[in-house]
Amino acid sequence: MSPINSENDLKCGASLGGCSILLILVSLFLPFKFTLFFSGLPIFISFLAYGSNCGVAATSLASVILFLTASLEASCDIFLNFIAPAALFGGLSIKNIVKGQKTWWYPESFLLQNFVLLSFFSVVFLSLFFYSEDVLLKASQEAVKVIFKPNDPNALLARQYLASSIKYSLGISVLTKMFIGVLNFNLARLILTKMRKNIRPSFSFKDLRTHSFIAIFPLVSLTLANLFPPLSFLFSGLFIVGLFAPMCVGFQVIRRFSDGYSGNRVMIAFFIVLLMLALPTITLLIILGIVDSFYPLKRSGS
Repeated sequence: MSPINSENDLKCGASLGGCSILLILVSLFLPFKFTLFFSGLPIFISFLAYGSNCGVAATSLASVILFLTASLEASCDIFLNFIAPAALFGGLSIKNIVKGQKTWWYPESFLLQNFVLLSFFSVVFLSLFFYSEDVLLKASQEAVKVIFKPNDPNALLARQYLASSIKYSLGISVLTKMFIGVLNFNLARLILTKMRKNIRPSFSFKDLRTHSFIAIFPLVSLTLANLFPPLSFLFSGLFIVGLFAPMCVGFQVIRRFSDGYSGNRVMIAFFIVLLMLALPTITLLIILGIVDSFYPLKRSGS
């Protein structure tokens, strides 16, 4: 990566970094919480359209202002789950090697693995320093008191449900933000395709694969959560986040399968089944993703 010394790079980075931090500040200080979900979009655009120098400048500006204006807890959460993934994914996306007339871009499967590893770090860091099962359980119990009347029988059911599921809450939160990051990545690609500003001509996720250890990591972390109760909150969060990689690979297995069988009809049917039977369908995707990490289903089916 070359040093940031171009005036245009700095102006570009300042503009896009300013857009990112503006979306964050609006969500923190005004009743428009949804703007936070798009805070990674300008970071993606800075890398994918204008290169590493602009991207680093945008990321640096947004990060510095974030940590100066928000609480440490909020700053770390937003940085690890919105800004850093956009910078990592965007920066690696335009990484390439040129040999003769051929350009080799950073592999899509490695993009997925690095994204997941960053999210693992996010779960570990946030659970060790800011969130714990007791803290989140106490906050949820307070929320129940606000939502339900004192003698409402549903309040007891809500408390019991929260008590049994709170250990997964951090993992669910990070996993949700991972999907938001994927949404922002695709939005950036769509916008830049219309503007004809993509540095990387295209991506091919149909052959997406993941390392076998990452594929089985959810099973490993779930086992550890049961074996070591004091660390159950941490490993339960890792279990939830670990489902992301095999789920994405499993979806690509379905897409590759659909190519040979009137693809659009198969995918429409798949999404209908997903809406009607979400849990079984997601479970199937995860199983396909795990199997594909050991035996390449997409290749064997192509």
